[in-house]
Amino acid sequence: MRSLSFAFLSLLLAAPLQAQEVVEDAAPATTRISGTLVGADGRPMTLSHIHLHSFSTPDTIASVKAQQDGAFVVETDQTGLFLLSFTGVDHLMERVYLLLMEGDDIALDVRLGPHAFLDDFSDAVIIGDFNDFDFEDGTRALEPQEDGTYALDVPVEADSLTYQIFHVAGTRSTNGTRSDRFVYDGGGDYRSVLYGENGTVRVVFDPDRLMRVEAEPEVVFRDEGSLSAHYTAFATQLTDHRTEFFELQRAAKDEGATNDEISELYKEFDTSSDSVAFEEFLASTEDPYLRAVLYVTYMGMALKGDSLVAKRALAEIPPGSPAWSMGLQAMTRAFYGSGAPDAYRNYALAVLRENESETVRADVLMYLAFKAQTEEKKAELELIYAWIMGEHGDSWVANMAKARFASDRAIQVGLPIPSFDVASLEDTTITFSNESLLGQTYLIDFWAVWCGPCIGEMEHLHAAYEKYREDGFTILSLSFDGSPEAVAEFREEEWPMPWLHTFVEDDFGSDMAERFNVVGIPRVILVGEDGLIKAEGGKLRREKLDETLAEYFGREPTPSDQDAE
Repeated sequence: MRSLSFAFLSLLLAAPLQAQEVVEDAAPATTRISGTLVGADGRPMTLSHIHLHSFSTPDTIASVKAQQDGAFVVETDQTGLFLLSFTGVDHLMERVYLLLMEGDDIALDVRLGPHAFLDDFSDAVIIGDFNDFDFEDGTRALEPQEDGTYALDVPVEADSLTYQIFHVAGTRSTNGTRSDRFVYDGGGDYRSVLYGENGTVRVVFDPDRLMRVEAEPEVVFRDEGSLSAHYTAFATQLTDHRTEFFELQRAAKDEGATNDEISELYKEFDTSSDSVAFEEFLASTEDPYLRAVLYVTYMGMALKGDSLVAKRALAEIPPGSPAWSMGLQAMTRAFYGSGAPDAYRNYALAVLRENESETVRADVLMYLAFKAQTEEKKAELELIYAWIMGEHGDSWVANMAKARFASDRAIQVGLPIPSFDVASLEDTTITFSNESLLGQTYLIDFWAVWCGPCIGEMEHLHAAYEKYREDGFTILSLSFDGSPEAVAEFREEEWPMPWLHTFVEDDFGSDMAERFNVVGIPRVILVGEDGLIKAEGGKLRREKLDETLAEYFGREPTPSDQDAE
């Protein structure tokens, strides 16, 4: 075991770091973003802001209040890929992807779009500092008045009330129609502040004061030929295609389309212009940094992946490039998107030596840890786990690593499954437990209808259930959804899931999540007839599920399409 650990470590340390030219520190040039921000009617808003967000970290770099005439200036000494968002009272937030190069001076003019207000306000409620702005608990209903307004007297301990109105603009909460002042809520909307007297504030919502203007949001670069304008147009095209497809998908599902029909819809959806735009943009520059940013953008935002682009990216972008930090899990997406993730082990190790981004290194360490676990390289996994805890001990990645790789974790092959006793989703008088399922081989499946990767497993789960149920195999699905009704609707309209079901209250905060080390879903665990854990994680995902079950039951795995050819 020790020799395996040292072998892994030697691979990591084998190649020396590239020599760094020593230069005197120089102050980075300031990048300037300026322009105007107006409302749907073309006029400045009562209160509006411009927010610059980093792509590589969750930080907000700057948040600037627009002037009374709508003019604004945002300055930063940082470069790279950013999200620039614009917000204003009575309006929807607008976002653009922005590429900042050192010393850029970017000017743009922005018009926001109005909220899409409902016509019926009978369900209107207020949320506020009295219930910590909770959308479910402690809301207070507005009462209709003879003059067509809705009102409510709210007792307050202070001299003011900070609130928003819900169920007037779809799923968003908005500021009120009458306010003494406004404050930004941090999520794209604004809160109203009203002052009262004698411990009471009267909230009045007047539908006649709503802004019902027909206007589309607009972001216009004053220099349309600039690199920033070109990049934003490219990123917008990619995201627009994703949005267009998902809207078509939702519409098809509403009309009763089957999963095969949805798959065919995806195959037929034309994204060839995305590839053309990418190749043209890439060919227009020889700057290594910009080219890396374009690769990461395309792999992260394009609706359809391209294995050749992934391979080219990994061949061209150095492991230490800061561009890798500009896309969520861009590195491992490239590994898997290449179609040959095992071929990039040395590249991953070079990332750990050379890349300064903590997020990128954490992503790669988790990739290596899952890979070592799947390949049953225990000593290597222990080394990687120690590394994660040493370098990322107070982060989300450490919490996930503890749940998946700690030597004393509850879920490990060969250990008894933790005790549980859950009620059937279809008949609460029936319960499933580790005791009642003894003598049966079953797959524990933590999932949710909102979880894309969970839905991606459905085809394989159904195939495995049909193939092995006569061998005594079943599945126990534990839903992390908002309500049992969401599961019932999904099973009726999407996948039947003809096996055992239960619903987990408080999802990730539940006792079940803690006992079963659930920090992400799907979470799958195979339990044998003797109540011992037989497999977990990667060995039970997609095509690997059939291979693992075939080995367990002494059957032949189902040939893949590639094998059949």
